[in-house]
Order: sequence, then C-alpha cells, then structure tokens
Amino acid sequence: MTGHIPAQLIDEIRERVDIADLISEYVPLSRSGKNLKGLCPFHSEKTPSFMVNPELQIFHCFGCGLGGNAFHFLMKHENCSFPEAVRILSQRVGVAIPQKTAAADPGQRLRDRLLTLNEEVCQFFQKGLLSPQGESARHYLDERQIGSEAVSRFCLGYALPGWDTLLRAFAQKGYDPRFLEQAGLVKLREQGTGYYDRFRDRVMFPLHNLEGRVIGFGGRILDGEKEAKYLNSPETPVYSKGENLYGLYQAKPWFRRESRAVLVEGYFDLITMVQGGIEGVVAGLGTALTRSQCRLLARFVRTVVILFDGDLAGEAAAQRGYELLLEAGLGVKVAELPAGKDPDSFVREEGTEALQSLLGRAKPFLEYLIDRESQGSLRLSAAERWHCLERLLPYLTRVANGAERDEYVRSVAGALRFRPEVVMAHLEKSEKKEGAGRGSRRETERGKDPAQGRGDKRDRSHLPQKEELAERWLVQVMLSDREIIEKLQGRLGVDDFGDRDLGAIAEALFQAGASGARKEIAGLLESLHTEEQRYLASQLSLERFECDDAEALVTDCIRTLRERRLEEELYRIQRRIQEAQQEDRQEDLKALSERKSQVLKEQKNLVP
Repeated sequence: MTGHIPAQLIDEIRERVDIADLISEYVPLSRSGKNLKGLCPFHSEKTPSFMVNPELQIFHCFGCGLGGNAFHFLMKHENCSFPEAVRILSQRVGVAIPQKTAAADPGQRLRDRLLTLNEEVCQFFQKGLLSPQGESARHYLDERQIGSEAVSRFCLGYALPGWDTLLRAFAQKGYDPRFLEQAGLVKLREQGTGYYDRFRDRVMFPLHNLEGRVIGFGGRILDGEKEAKYLNSPETPVYSKGENLYGLYQAKPWFRRESRAVLVEGYFDLITMVQGGIEGVVAGLGTALTRSQCRLLARFVRTVVILFDGDLAGEAAAQRGYELLLEAGLGVKVAELPAGKDPDSFVREEGTEALQSLLGRAKPFLEYLIDRESQGSLRLSAAERWHCLERLLPYLTRVANGAERDEYVRSVAGALRFRPEVVMAHLEKSEKKEGAGRGSRRETERGKDPAQGRGDKRDRSHLPQKEELAERWLVQVMLSDREIIEKLQGRLGVDDFGDRDLGAIAEALFQAGASGARKEIAGLLESLHTEEQRYLASQLSLERFECDDAEALVTDCIRTLRERRLEEELYRIQRRIQEAQQEDRQEDLKALSERKSQVLKEQKNLVP
C-alpha cells in the first residue's frame, strides 16, 4: 500500500506535519475549545461541523463522517493514493524518500502500469465518441436520452469499429501487444499470428475502483444482432468483476449522507436514474451478485433496495441477492417494477418522480416475498398453499426478533389462509431441521447473529441499545486513557464486540499497547483496515466524552457484554438440548446440561 516507503519515514513525516497548518490552507478554521472548526470541504454545509484537533493531529467532520490524519485529508482533497500523499507531505516537511524505496514489487509495478494504460485507453475511447466516426454512438446515446453531463460524469466513450484501431494506436505509443492482451484490451487471433481489438463498435463504460482509477471496461454494441449485446473486460491483475460494482465510486459521496444504496442490473439503468437525480445507485458487472460485492456495499450503507427488472429473471435474481446481502449484515428491501419494465425504460416512459415514488414504497424483502408467494391465494388449492408455505419457511427462520417474527407469522397465515398456530408449528419444525446445521440462533432480516461473529455497525438491530453504548464507551475510554488499555488486557477481547468496526479499533489499540496510544492516534488510524473504521475512530476521539470514574464504567460495560455472550450461549445450549432429547443422545444431553448449569452460575456471578 505504501509503495515500500519505510514505516519509520512515514511516522517521521506524519509527526513533522502540522495538520492545522495543512488544512487551514484549504479551509478557514476558527478556535472552538481544544479544536479548530470550519465548513467541511467534502460536503455542502452552512453550519461548521468539520473539526481539527492539533493535539491529536486528526480531523473529523460530524456532518458527513469523514475523518483521519494529514495523509487521509490530502488523499480525499487531492484524490490521490496513500503513497502519493506521503510523498507530497515529505516534500512539505523536508523528509527525503530514497529513490530505491519508491520502487514497488513486480506485482505492484504491473498493477500501476495497467492502471496507467487504462486511463489512457479511457481517454482514447472518449475521443472516439467525439470523432466523426463516433456519430452513430452519439446518435445511439441521444436515443437513450443520455445527456452530455452524464456522458462526462461516467466518462462514456466509443470503441471504433475497426479490427485493430486501438492496437495500432497504442503500438505507436510503444505498448507491446502482449501487454495490451494482459490488460484485456486485445485478443490473440485463433491462428495465433497476431492480435485484434476486444472492443469494436461499442459504447464504452469505464469501470472505476474506489479511488476512481479505471480498472476495466464494459461495452454495449450498437448493432445487437452481430455479437453479444454487452461485453466486459476479462479478469486482470487490477479487475475482478465479482469484487467491484459499477457506479460505486461516483456514489460514495452520496453514501456519506444517506446510508442506502439502490442496486440495479444494468449500466443504462444506473446512468438514467442518476441523470434524473436519483443518487446512490450501483450495478453489477454482468454477473450474478457475489458475496464480495455485498461485503463491499456493507462498507458504505446499512440498507440496499433491490430494483431489478420486472420479470421472472429479475425476481429470481432478487431472491439470490437477498441471501448474500443478508449475510453481509445489510437490510434488504425490494422495489417492484411493472412486468416487462427495467429502471431505464421506466424512467424514460414514466419519469423520475414516478420511480422515486416506487422506491419510497419499497418493501422489506420478506414482506415482498410473502406478497409474491400469496398472489392469487384464493384460487390456490390446499396443496399449492402448502408449497408456498414451504418456500417461505427458510426465510422466516432467519427472523430472530420475537415480535417481528410473530407479525410475519400472522401475515403468512392470513395471506395463505392458515391458522397462525399452524404456521408457527411448521416454522418450529423447520427450525429444528436447520438448527443442527447452523448451530446458532436465527439471523434477523437486517443483520447477522452476533454469535456468528462481529456484526456490522451500520445495522445494530441485533444489539440492544445498552450493549451498543457499552461497546462504544469502552473504545472511547481506551482512546482517551492509554493506561486503561493495559488494565483491559486479559479482561476484554476482540470477540466481545458485536460491532466489527469497534472491535477492529479495540484490536488495533491492544496491538499498539498502552504506550503512547493517545498521542499516536494519528498513526493508529493507518493500521485500521477500512475507511469506516478510521472515520469511527476519529469521531470517537473528538466526541466530547466525560467520565468521572473510568474504571467503574469499564467494569459495567464489560459486565454488559459478558451478559450478552452468556445469553447467546445459553440460547444455543437450550436448542441443542432439545435436539439431543428428541434424538435420545444421553451422553450429549448430560454434557449440555452440565454446561448449562455452568453458564447459569456464571450469569448469577455477574450480578453486581
């Protein structure tokens, strides 16, 4: 990540930079207690919520949530990479970075070269769209009602129709055809005696990574009869279609304000919606939604609204996507399009306001599925209604909240004309079958079971408020009092946290050790794995936090978290006891009963 710049040099540069002086060159700052405040440069605001702490050498905006140290500020403001920010600030403070350290490993050098090539190819395609030969592509975009602003925002281009137009142009620039092939831009002829352009006579959609670098391309052919309608770049060292989402880079600023993404299927669906003023839209890359894509989305939002085509394929894709989105800890809703419509055609025919209204009526996925399964239930036979119930049961088992679960049971019973107690009986039977395989409590529709691992901070429906506050307070105490960290060693572990981002911050603090944890918060931020963890750490460091007795607060918070873990274990034990009783496994039953007694005793000992 740092281009092999030694860690000690990075530390020296960070320590020499005065973050207040740096940021004041971009943002007018005024004194506010220990902090400096100003209008955030990363989002529009009238009341200052952007804070800089000269002592901790960090910044945080309480409006949009961005935060970090001097490197992170420069990365955001100048849209540069971490190594580039380090080098810029090294010149500012007079710390020389030896040339030999700037050379990355061969793999990194290859990725850098591919990214540079892709940027040049993107410009090449953009010029192609503006050229006389690009008239047909411009006419096609006009027919699709794609305006110049959208063309510019998404860097749309055109691949000219010749077999080797790009190949010849970049050979003249000195690029080896074999390197162009490695980038997925040309293909080896079947005879193996030369290359030809992969993309020909297509409107081109550059695919960006989270930093805005072009990592690949998608192309839509103008004449859909000749070849595949859409063609994407193959897998390369910088591009994996299953790990990226179209439009995510452009949507990131929106996600700072609204923690909701709209997931669509196609490039034009996304562009048409964004052009009409509907922000926060992302699209897949020509493949079914993947687990990696869902985890990527979970870094930015709490809820995903699925807006797939109004046909059977779209419905099936929504059901497949739900499982993966749920697994990533996301809330899932579905907005239903009329049959035969996609978002692009709906906006062009009905208008943006109609689609906004449709998105506003999006239903939680399970509610949507119940409606779909029970359509025409008055005409369904008893056997058909039982089949509908069987299809719904696996989804109902994932609802852990008791009141919510009962509500869904009543909804299913009413929709399929069953008595609620009948549905509940079959639900419990289904749970017993699934329980052995899952070995943990049911997941909620909007989040993972905390017993399966640390959940996502963006959806805390599985954590009572007191437990969420306990985790937050523990991390705030650790950030503000480095002596507490040493006292917590052995008493508190990362697995005690249900919020994985708070757990990651605690883990970084434990690894850093008690020495200098407070003074080195600016350095600690660089050891965190995601932007969201960094933003949360900077926020907690700058939030006003007063505590008369830190040790007493820590003790109370740890007790709260232990109570939760024991409750979860007791729940699992009870489920396993029921299964052992039904299967007459006496040895297992004895061991489980003993463990249950131990847990009950531990619960009793926790009472202050």
